[in-house]
Amino acid sequence: MFVVSIGCGLGNQMFQYAFYKELQFQYPCNRITVDICNFYGKKSDGYHLERIFGLKLPQCMNRKAMELADYHGGETMHPILNKYFALRTIAKGRKGTLITVDDPTEFYPEVFKLSTIRSYMFSGTWINENYFKNVKESLFEDFSFPSLNSNKNREIAERIRDSNSVSIHMRRGDYITLGITQVPKDYYKKGIQIMESELGLNNIRYFVFSDDIEYAKTYFSNLKNVEYVSGNKKEDSYRDMQLMSLCKHNIIANSTFSYWGAFLNRNSEKLVIAPRIAAKSYHKPFACEGWMLI
Repeated sequence: MFVVSIGCGLGNQMFQYAFYKELQFQYPCNRITVDICNFYGKKSDGYHLERIFGLKLPQCMNRKAMELADYHGGETMHPILNKYFALRTIAKGRKGTLITVDDPTEFYPEVFKLSTIRSYMFSGTWINENYFKNVKESLFEDFSFPSLNSNKNREIAERIRDSNSVSIHMRRGDYITLGITQVPKDYYKKGIQIMESELGLNNIRYFVFSDDIEYAKTYFSNLKNVEYVSGNKKEDSYRDMQLMSLCKHNIIANSTFSYWGAFLNRNSEKLVIAPRIAAKSYHKPFACEGWMLI
């Protein structure tokens, strides 16, 4: 049995689900389940995948999850130890059932070279598209949002469709309080300059999303043809991601939430701008191949 731990916010859970799907592809004869109990203390604000997308996944019994999450017998994959993965388990006599990675933005191919006759718990976020490269297309269907249920959001969606729309996501909130790496102050201004250079000014309209919309209004006070999207709070906060995905182009933050907003944008000619910086202790940005990094 392979068990994928799912927790934290919506964006992270979507990465974990994508990894779960890739495990199903890579290990077709193994039973793949999920653990949503967060028994190891990881902060979570709810299990969103079923509530929003209707994804009902087979769950591992908590007792089995506890057994697999043997911290003293776990394997943390990083470049130096990758080639010693099997040796380390044998030499130290450990079960090696908990699989984690030092940096979720790095790709560790050893994750897909595990024994098919053993059980593993996978704990992490898996923020690298190589962790779901074979199932990318299926994610568009799996991550289908419910129909917009408010007149306000339906009207915004109509304006998004009727214009050369560009979403801008500014993440502050917990990033400020927790000291998470912020994008450079001129990141958004550079992103806007690139958008206008590439797209021209004809019919372009910006839609700004933020968890600190008043700050965003001040920051973008000189920006023309802009609309500030607000009101999607708490259980409805995913509607911001849904609306971002409807925009023709995207300027994202260093956030898994806005990553998926841009990923789910089905415009074949979309231009996505992402920050080159990575979060603390991460080496790579939150971005897909083909996105522009600044």
